[in-house]
Amino acid sequence: MKDLNISLIQTSSNKKAVLKKIAKALLSERLSCCVHLSNAITSYYTWNDTLQEDEEYLLQAKIKTDTFNQCSELIKTLHNYDTPEIILLHITHIEPDYLAWARSELA
Repeated sequence: MKDLNISLIQTSSNKKAVLKKIAKALLSERLSCCVHLSNAITSYYTWNDTLQEDEEYLLQAKIKTDTFNQCSELIKTLHNYDTPEIILLHITHIEPDYLAWARSELA
């Protein structure tokens, strides 16, 4: 399988405004060609040995895989959590015309 050098980076926050700031920064730095920001979702997780239930928002951005560290640092700088979720999801298949557009938009 050919390395496409395009992936999704994902993070979440309880503050939609924080994720909007991250989305705009990723786009303005040309680190992402497209960002999706979800409506409210319910997150369940354990923090400090206690089960938590929170309303959060999910951000997914298409990035060049090899810019993960730069994107991760940007997210950490702007994020409101001490330990934000930052996950890289590799894309193994993508429609060729969309891939060409994405690559043309990324620095």
